Amino acid sequence: AARNNGHLRIQVKDDGVGMEQEVIARVFNQNGTDSDNTSMGLRNVNQRLERIYHPSCRLQIDSQAQRGTTITLDLPFVEQPATA
Repeated sequence: AARNNGHLRIQVKDDGVGMEQEVIARVFNQNGTDSDNTSMGLRNVNQRLERIYHPSCRLQIDSQAQRGTTITLDLPFVEQPATA
């Protein structure tokens, strides 16, 4: 995790088989349902991020076949004053 332009950037990477573009598209389909449950969890997280923070805080997914996937979250970062 790192701060980036007033946001907290969190990236999760793997070196697996990657995600097909159809699966990634289902993550961003607000009205979709998955008969095989392949993107339900990511879609749920994405919808919650958009509702709680702002649509600009949605997941970013970069995936390449046989090279892996990187999922990035940019969340608003508010510095809290130190308390004694």
